[in-house]
Amino acid sequence: MTNGLVTEGKNAMARTSLRCGAWAFAFSVFMAAPQPGYAADGVLKLSSTVHGIALDENNQPIVLDETNIARAQAGMIATLRAQLDKASLAQFDAAAKANADKAAGKQGDLVWANAVAIQSLIQKIQPADATTFLTQNLKLLTRYGGLVDKPVDLQDLAAGKPPSFSVLSLSGLFNNGRDTGIFGPFRPFYTYNAKCEAAGVPLPPPLNVTTPSAVWHSAGEQTVSYLEPPVQHPHKYSRMFYYIPADGSGICVANPIIEDKVAHPTSINAFGVICQSIAKPGKPSHACFWDNAVDSMPVSTTHNFSNAAEFNAPPNLPNDNQCTDCHSGSHAYIVMPGTAIDTALGAYDSTHPVANFHSQNNWFTPLVQPTWPQNNYAAYPPGPSTDPNAAGSCGACHGPNGGFFGKTLPKVSGLGSPQDKLFKFCSFILPNFMTGVHDPANYYDGAMKSEAASHPAGVTALYNACHGIFLGSGKPFPATQPAWLVHSNPP
Repeated sequence: MTNGLVTEGKNAMARTSLRCGAWAFAFSVFMAAPQPGYAADGVLKLSSTVHGIALDENNQPIVLDETNIARAQAGMIATLRAQLDKASLAQFDAAAKANADKAAGKQGDLVWANAVAIQSLIQKIQPADATTFLTQNLKLLTRYGGLVDKPVDLQDLAAGKPPSFSVLSLSGLFNNGRDTGIFGPFRPFYTYNAKCEAAGVPLPPPLNVTTPSAVWHSAGEQTVSYLEPPVQHPHKYSRMFYYIPADGSGICVANPIIEDKVAHPTSINAFGVICQSIAKPGKPSHACFWDNAVDSMPVSTTHNFSNAAEFNAPPNLPNDNQCTDCHSGSHAYIVMPGTAIDTALGAYDSTHPVANFHSQNNWFTPLVQPTWPQNNYAAYPPGPSTDPNAAGSCGACHGPNGGFFGKTLPKVSGLGSPQDKLFKFCSFILPNFMTGVHDPANYYDGAMKSEAASHPAGVTALYNACHGIFLGSGKPFPATQPAWLVHSNPP
């Protein structure tokens, strides 16, 4: 018997791949047929949600439509529910079924009931990576609100109000309905901002992307996406804005993204901001990061980056969205050369000709969690000519020993510490740099494609350094493009 979210009965238990016993999410009212790569019941497990892009457990980009939101919710519930003890399991199943009965098969009510179930599980279990689960839950909930043009207000959630697309008033599943709201409260993260300010990093002022203030300037449209093929979101609209404080202490670059400017032109689905200070004598450069806490924000709103109901910052950014996994190198913006970011940096350089982002070394220290990549500046150990930092290789010019105008590539190694294992940098950024092909079959569009032809051994060494394999180890270099690393496992 299928009743809203809950599938009951021995036959259903045998069929479901959740391996969760008497209970599983069905989403029968709006789930499509299973797609390749999904479990037979359509469950989807996310590995990351970053810049509006969702990656599945194989680190392949997917579209977060209504169906995949349901599948992702099911995946989170399956993962968390498996950690409950027997008594809590029975309590959760009974309460979840009661909420499913209230939803009565209505799509918006089901999504809301799922979100409450996930939030209840997180609070009950307190998993090691609770921040990632919390963030993904809010992003799925708010992305659905954007899809149905009913944005979710996190402050309303914190006050115990349901989202506008649901009429159900639901409470936590483990407290017999005593609480008024299980989301929030969302408090400003002044401590992080103070840490950034103390390091000399400028703080981003509020920004309205439709009517920017006098301090924010448009750098134009960002037409290149390194995380997904263009066919996945053909109507995406991505813009770059920059802010340069009057004292010239650094720059802030903001990137609001509308996933579908045709169907949902008033909803911002991703909004990242990076601010970096310029290096000065006795004071090295630092960088700070802010990212959207929700996946649907009104375009017309003035966005305050200190508002925790809209934005996250370390240490509240989840581990599935490690900013420095991509944004590493000689400055925080080097990962997207030849794009609108260059317009922003050029504006700084033109007004600060002596010390800027191209005339001096601004290798930065990121103010992020210590377990994240730290943009390490140490040289690679001496090695053979196939070492990525040896003479004649890419690293010889662009690596940490590359001289005054070098030092663009961070230390990458699949064999080093966790802070050197830049998975997304290796999976997306380097292939983009090296190929420059822009078509649906091979969507990477980079600025360093000539390097692959002029320094093939160096390029191969860089790939192998990422992969944790050096030539001469007897292990083959993975030749499949573009996902040369995503489908491979380091030894």
